[in-house]
Amino acid sequence: MSSPIAACACRAIRDRSSQRVDVMYLQLDEEQTLIRQSAREFLAQAFPSERARAARLDPRGIDDALWRQMADLGWMGLVVPERYGGAGASFLDLAVLLEEIGHASMTGPFFSTAVTGALSILYAADEPQRRSLLPVLARGGLKLALALDTQRAGFDLSTVSVRATNSAGAPRLYGAALFVADAAAADILLCPAIREADGALALYRIAPDASGVSLSAMPTIGGAHHYAVELTNVETAAADTLGQSTETADGLQRALSEAAVAKCAEMVGGAQRVLDTAVAYAREREQFGRPIGSFQAIQHHCVNMLMDLECARWITYKAAAAIDRGALEPSLVAKAKICCNEAYRRIVRLGHQVMGGIGYCEEHEMPLYFRHARMAETAFGDVDDHLEVLATQLLGDKSPAVTEQAMKGAAS
Repeated sequence: MSSPIAACACRAIRDRSSQRVDVMYLQLDEEQTLIRQSAREFLAQAFPSERARAARLDPRGIDDALWRQMADLGWMGLVVPERYGGAGASFLDLAVLLEEIGHASMTGPFFSTAVTGALSILYAADEPQRRSLLPVLARGGLKLALALDTQRAGFDLSTVSVRATNSAGAPRLYGAALFVADAAAADILLCPAIREADGALALYRIAPDASGVSLSAMPTIGGAHHYAVELTNVETAAADTLGQSTETADGLQRALSEAAVAKCAEMVGGAQRVLDTAVAYAREREQFGRPIGSFQAIQHHCVNMLMDLECARWITYKAAAAIDRGALEPSLVAKAKICCNEAYRRIVRLGHQVMGGIGYCEEHEMPLYFRHARMAETAFGDVDDHLEVLATQLLGDKSPAVTEQAMKGAAS
């Protein structure tokens, strides 16, 4: 089942009272249609479900040949500005591509490199470092991993556990980061660290095989692509400091917020694949002499999946459009991630109910999307993290005290 809602463009119009309102037109433009069609066709051939199952257990995620093909398609530098050798595409264009990547359940360092890594360098690194790294990344010559626990810490930079201390004028790093995605496949680890001298955040680059760096696999339900990165007195040179200005923390915060929206787009693509699979099965599977899709309970499941999907897609593309306008609010990121987390989980659950026992077999593609949904839920903040953002916006910083007082009053 192909959804009529695929991407959005926003424009302001004036109503009869001359008040400005925002209207969202959900329609692919010509370039976005080409991105979707080419990505769908390429991934159907290059990354079928059989390969996705095998890649889940491969620390590299994808092989070098596939990486090179993706680079030749221009995917690596899609959001990298043209002045740094990228395509300079919009975030909406990236969202369309990520939907297709989620639809194929593609693993590997693409997201860590072309999304989290590229955005971190673009927003948090100094200009000379951007000019040095981004052109190589856009050509597909660099794989990155952000040494930050984005599976649990989400967007909260206060959880950075790596420290930087000066020793004979050279920064040395020590500490650990858990659940670092694609660390074993990376050429460079982007490592945020708190400087002991002034408590400020700085961004460093280190090689995964550098002295004092230890990677330990952390197998998860999603596969073998997360690692504990332990740093023990890791020496860095001046050129390894990517950013240490007052804008570094804000830049990394922005990168993680936009990466959360990008992850939502990937989740929407996975949810679309689950719906497509469930609907196709309901049309073909017969019971009591007729397709199970003719039964009201199955119809309700499919329609509920569709409604969840459309809501998740709409708010995801609203957030993506806000990024393109430079108007992304933390509350919108929170709403999008909450909606996609809950919608994807419900869609997978209903998909399993439609398909019955076959959907639980490892030979079927449904387990891939069950695992993808569970891992994506915690990436860049889970539901509780983002509910806290919205609660703070609604009730202010004193909301916990207000809640506690209200509970005491209710108890009395």
